[in-house]
Amino acid sequence: MILSSLNMFLSARRGIHISFCIRMFVITNFSISINWMIELVIFR
Repeated sequence: MILSSLNMFLSARRGIHISFCIRMFVITNFSISINWMIELVIFR
């Protein structure tokens, strides 16, 4: 009973969690690429 309710809760929260993880992944990759471009411009 507790396991099934927890599974329902996780499946309900999964879409928000996946979109949040994708957003954080994109933001971190964007900041890393910006740092790479800044370093390439500085050390050219």
